[in-house]
Order: sequence, then structure tokens, then C-alpha cells
Amino acid sequence: MANGPIRALRVTPGGAINEVLLPSGSEGQLGVMREQIGCSMVEPVGLGPDLMMWCDEEGFLAAEPKLNLCATGIGASHGRVEQAYVRTTVFTGAAAGGVELDGLTEAQVEELRRECAHVIRLAVMYRLSRPGCTAVDEVRLVQGACVTDTGIGAR
Repeated sequence: MANGPIRALRVTPGGAINEVLLPSGSEGQLGVMREQIGCSMVEPVGLGPDLMMWCDEEGFLAAEPKLNLCATGIGASHGRVEQAYVRTTVFTGAAAGGVELDGLTEAQVEELRRECAHVIRLAVMYRLSRPGCTAVDEVRLVQGACVTDTGIGAR
């Protein structure tokens, strides 16, 4: 577990990626996470032994949930294809087998940025080639491509 601030990435539905620092130690982390995501209930999604994605647990209940294609693609590339992800997400490292928060390494930050750029390119190409495509179409495309290109299908 990190001794100092925890390095994390905040990814918005529009594809903005910002590095943020979260407090170390369990006290206050969930409150800060809710603040970063803009929600009242956070859901941790394990993406492996050293990577965690934090989402709005009630995101689909919003009047107009905004699809987060980057989070959906990253989730798919780590085997999480059971759902699409909406609203802002935060990525952190994980320690102790995914039980404790840890800061992201430089390699993790670079890989997450690469995966987001890949998803955005896919979505733009798809929208240009298929005017009128739906969000469901985009989710299927992104999940399928990420599983095959970078994730469980490529391993």
C-alpha cells in the first residue's frame, strides 16, 4: 500500500483523462472517490491483481447515463464484458491481491492512456463509417475489439 498520495487516473465519458492524487490510508478514501466520480455510491471493479476501476454504482439510474466508452473498453480488455460502464471512472493500483488501494505505476498510466486512445479511435472510425449507429452498437464494437486486440482474446 502507498505511503504517500495515491496516483490515479480519472476518465470522463467524453474521454478526458486526468491524473489525480488520492489520500493514502483508508480513512476518507471513499469520500474522495465519490467526489472524483461525482456520485453517492462507488463500486470497485477488479481488473487484475494490481489494477482497480472505480465506478458510479448507481450510474445507470441517472436520468441520462453518459456512456464511458474508455472505461467500457478497458474493462473488456481485462475480461469485464458483462456490462458497459457509465459516467466518470477512476483507475487505481491495487495491493494485497486487490484488497488495498495503491498508486498507479508509470507503466500502468501509459497503458491506460494507450487503451483510451485506442477506444476513442475505434469509436470515431465507427461513427464515421456508420452514421446513425447507436450506443449499443458502439459498446458491442468496443468490447469485441478490446477483447480481441488487447485483452483476453489476444493472450
